[in-house]
Amino acid sequence: MKRSIIALIIMTAVCAFAVNSHAADIEGVSIHGFLSQGYVQTTDNNFFSKTNKGTFEFNEFGINFSKDLTEKLHVGMQLFSKDYGTTGNNKIELDWAYGDYHYKDWLGVRAGKIKVPHGLYNQTRDVDMLRTFIMLPQSVYPEVLRETTLAIVGAGLYGNIDLKKFGGLSYQVAMGTQNIEASERTKQAFMDTPSSNDVVQTDRFDVDSKYAGSIVWDTPLEGLKISWTTGNTKFTTESHATADFMDWLKAGTKIYQKFDKFQYNVYSGEYTWNDLTLAGEYMKTKRLYAMGEGTPDLSMDNANGLSAKGWYTSASYRFTDWFVLGTYYSKTKSASAMARGPQTEDLTGRTYQDDLCLSARFDINEYMTFKLEGHDIKGTNGMSPLDNPADADGKRWTEDWKMFAAKVTFSF
Repeated sequence: MKRSIIALIIMTAVCAFAVNSHAADIEGVSIHGFLSQGYVQTTDNNFFSKTNKGTFEFNEFGINFSKDLTEKLHVGMQLFSKDYGTTGNNKIELDWAYGDYHYKDWLGVRAGKIKVPHGLYNQTRDVDMLRTFIMLPQSVYPEVLRETTLAIVGAGLYGNIDLKKFGGLSYQVAMGTQNIEASERTKQAFMDTPSSNDVVQTDRFDVDSKYAGSIVWDTPLEGLKISWTTGNTKFTTESHATADFMDWLKAGTKIYQKFDKFQYNVYSGEYTWNDLTLAGEYMKTKRLYAMGEGTPDLSMDNANGLSAKGWYTSASYRFTDWFVLGTYYSKTKSASAMARGPQTEDLTGRTYQDDLCLSARFDINEYMTFKLEGHDIKGTNGMSPLDNPADADGKRWTEDWKMFAAKVTFSF
């Protein structure tokens, strides 16, 4: 909490200085930033923190610097801090930092820590001012995978191709690796073990390689774009059981997993007409892995393959310069080991999540936005057992639940 307050004071001071002095460009260095503070409350289930009691542990702070070294060479970086309950805790991190050489419209090169494509909004998901909704649809942008889908440390190519009367085509491709902390959140995101995964602790997480790419077609119909994004991560994990689980997993047992595929494909479409924006996306993920020698078969699946599908449709309309109303319906279905292995609790609703969202955005001025949002949710797929401990009767989840969020964002 103390770290959150300090970060908030610093970022507020920076924003005030930049806005009041209009010093967003100092000796050719462009400086931009944002800070967001939110409040989240849920009924029954917790969403990444103790939200069933209401929490202010929901914020983001960011400041970025960029400079054109030559007409074709550009460099930039962003420092970022967030707090989502037990995730982030306002630790300042290097969000992205790269050099960009724009050779031609059809070819550019980037190297460094690069934001990667994943659907329509992954590369801008940390910038609240650029969207209507507080929470992006979990069917395509699951918070549990947020850290693993944002960036690559490596290099990439990009470009734009003019198709004349057929519109335009843009592409991105990036390859490299990723630094991922071997934390409980990492385990929850990747290992997908049975409901007892709170007795498994991740000790080591090594990314062997990662790639991501996208193709976006700006169609001849003005305002309509269609895209395909894909990515894959190869990695290995080492974990151990912290306690006995039934009669097949003993405390201290080492668990090794080698993922040859952690792949996603996202198919997207967005249409903007005057003040109306319609969007829809479909994502399919596939995980294939091998268990190390002596490791119990936690997958309960002879193929050692896990998959999930999700989609959403959304609409938003700007009624005035200061008011936007938006809604989406999001649906996720997972073929999860959590519902197939030996169980000690009722896992009703763990393999799916349906979310109906209504959001209102108020643009106070060019620097400040306020949002209100409500969710009617069925199912708990993607929710973390770390935030939802079982009660004395072994009950952990409530299948039908609701979420309310409010958020204020300052940017310059």
